[in-house]
Amino acid sequence: MQYYTKQQLQGAARYGPLTHVGNWNEEKMMQDVKMREYILRRENGELNMDKFSVRMRTANTPVELSTAKRSEFVLLGDVFQLRACEVDGVLAVDMAARDPRDLVSHSVTFAPNLDPCARNAFTFEKYEPRSRSHTTTFLVKSTREELCYGELVMIRVLPAAQAHPDYTSEPLYLHSSIIDTKYFSKKTKNQEVRMVPGTTYAAAWKVVPVNAAHRDLAEGEPVMAGAPVVLVHCNTNADLCCPGVPQTNDFGSEYEACACTVTTMAKSWKLLKDQKGTHDSLHDAQTISPNHFVLITGNLLDDCEAENCEA
Repeated sequence: MQYYTKQQLQGAARYGPLTHVGNWNEEKMMQDVKMREYILRRENGELNMDKFSVRMRTANTPVELSTAKRSEFVLLGDVFQLRACEVDGVLAVDMAARDPRDLVSHSVTFAPNLDPCARNAFTFEKYEPRSRSHTTTFLVKSTREELCYGELVMIRVLPAAQAHPDYTSEPLYLHSSIIDTKYFSKKTKNQEVRMVPGTTYAAAWKVVPVNAAHRDLAEGEPVMAGAPVVLVHCNTNADLCCPGVPQTNDFGSEYEACACTVTTMAKSWKLLKDQKGTHDSLHDAQTISPNHFVLITGNLLDDCEAENCEA
């Protein structure tokens, strides 16, 4: 139905509905139609503000971190938080921030909100190679229930973060790929990390000690909760990184997440290896705080709360 006269369609001025001049009746009817549509959308929860509130409520749903009785190690399947040592923040996913190049790809950042919720809690799953190849021949294989150093694992977001009709129900894993003209981090232009469905080798990570000289000896040993670690992306050999660069999203100002091995300045590490007579490729470079992280479980939260109560 057309509610405007030919003169108004050609740009003539409109009159208020109380003047009763021109097509005042049509304009009044148009206002009534818009009001009825607004009320109907509000009742059905189709307003943009309603959708935003539902998304925020889903992402900030409180969750409980796994608490292992009489165990100080991280277990496979435990619900944990990955806290960055560079900034006071934890790894978090923004399900609404989809990559226009790949709609099943979701952005990840380091959020200053440390309270365990659906968007900043994850679990470890063991990586199972689809076929035996040269990249999986010398994998650290363990039958223990604890997470072990050097073991290939995948980092999965909790299903509670996907409890929304607009989100996919497929399991999402932390994924990364080499830098090219299409895929790179927004701020630092480093290797991009994101949440993507699929259990390919691009979603495989391994946890190693912070001290590069101890990594060979620590292979196969369980990872202790609260100990600083480095997460190495197996496909590109780049470390998960929190450079401390602010990145704004719907949750406010957070920090960018990327994959980049940040080493010490100068050539002290290389000179030390030359002094010991070891080749440069035999040992990993010594990383610094942007590559250091801590696995937070329910045991650590309980200990912190107990210390605060005693204080």
